Amino acid sequence: HQMALEKSGKEYEKFKKQQKVIEKEASLKELEENIKNLKKSVK
Repeated sequence: HQMALEKSGKEYEKFKKQQKVIEKEASLKELEENIKNLKKSVK
């Protein structure tokens, strides 16, 4: 039982790291979109 808990804990850590990366990339894309829209509205 203990080993299963440790394994799922490691899997969860990996999952959390992936989520952070995905969130970072998503917010970067959002920023780029916002910048594009700002440039359009400035013209």
